Amino acid sequence: MRGSVPTVLHSYLDKIRSFSPNAKLFLLSSALASVQSGIFQVVLALYIVALGHARDFLGVITGFGALVTGIVSLPAAAVAHATGHRRALLAGAILSSLGALGIAVFSSRDVLLFFEACLGAGTAFTFVNTAPFLAENSGDAERAYLFSVNSTMLLAVAVVGNSLGGALPEVFGRLAPGWNPSGMGPLRATMLVGVAFVAASAAPLVALKESSFHRVREAASRLPDVSCSDTKAHLIVIGRFVTTSVVTSLGAGLMIPFLPVFLADKGASPPVIGLVFAGSMVMTMAGTLLAPLLAERWGSVKTVAVTQIASVPFLVAMALARDTAVIVPAMLLRSALMNMSGPVDSSFSMEAVSARDRAILSSLRGMAWNISWAGGSVAGGVMIERFGYAVPFLITATLYLASAIMYVLFFSKLDLRQSRMAGHHPRPRSQGR
Repeated sequence: MRGSVPTVLHSYLDKIRSFSPNAKLFLLSSALASVQSGIFQVVLALYIVALGHARDFLGVITGFGALVTGIVSLPAAAVAHATGHRRALLAGAILSSLGALGIAVFSSRDVLLFFEACLGAGTAFTFVNTAPFLAENSGDAERAYLFSVNSTMLLAVAVVGNSLGGALPEVFGRLAPGWNPSGMGPLRATMLVGVAFVAASAAPLVALKESSFHRVREAASRLPDVSCSDTKAHLIVIGRFVTTSVVTSLGAGLMIPFLPVFLADKGASPPVIGLVFAGSMVMTMAGTLLAPLLAERWGSVKTVAVTQIASVPFLVAMALARDTAVIVPAMLLRSALMNMSGPVDSSFSMEAVSARDRAILSSLRGMAWNISWAGGSVAGGVMIERFGYAVPFLITATLYLASAIMYVLFFSKLDLRQSRMAGHHPRPRSQGR
């Protein structure tokens, strides 16, 4: 991390130029879909409340979608194994488009749950195939950078989505006489804009060339497993990744779906909520670009653990503070620190197992993450209705801290082993204070 900013940027640009055509097409598709995600992140919770549904139903619908994502994760991996990542990713885009459209058009609880299931299934196909697809379409030299660029780009585009989600209700409210910007009409129109973006994300996927998935698996089966020396150790590594995902996701489900309503209850308008989410994305994006450099210096495990632990005090501040002057900065810093090491974790997990098992690890983590998120979302909605926001937020802080400690205990030796096999060691810390 001693290089100048131009040197760091030059390094990133060199890596980006080396990305494969498949990787670049995937990045374009992800960018388009991320605009929809950013819009829905701001608007969906407000839209559900504007339809007249209670806050506990917000927990039910987000939890149900996550549950479907978890259940579909294993079949999605099987589909990718049989047909290839291109078709599986395309199926994900189509299902996501259908689900987003249905949520934006219909109002009844049962119909909303059905289309949330479609959106959840589409998310499963996309989530399960993303990490293996990126790993297969990158070399060792640029893989960590590809994961980082993908995450950073998604965050950057989500800023656009968050900004649109905050601004468009105001615009539509002014264009249509009698429409309240916080009412159902402008919010629904804004969501339809998001639908257009996720539908467009299918086009780059059509142009993908199927990677030699089966040849990669066959070649990998002939190579020694550098991460796990036997079947038992192999299963332990997978189980540990799944366990940390369960703990983290349970905490996230208790809190994340309710943040827009949390800010609204503190007096924030949709444009302000959009700006807050956009700001958190910008800060997370900066952290995500920094994360691979931290991983080169500290190692992957320490980078993940330190950044997550550093986010906990800001989450506690969100839970206990009443003034938005404290809540908003705490929310921005919490989001950046907690999420910046995501691509490091993804890249590390893909390197920790053989190529033939990347899809199954990704699907198991996705299933664990989303089922835990579902449980957390339902529990969070009930807790908020009964006790307010502080209780679920403080439980989330405890779970995040526990997950970071588990990550160190589970993977520190594996991280050191991979560093030795790669022919390098984490650089020593500087002597600064």
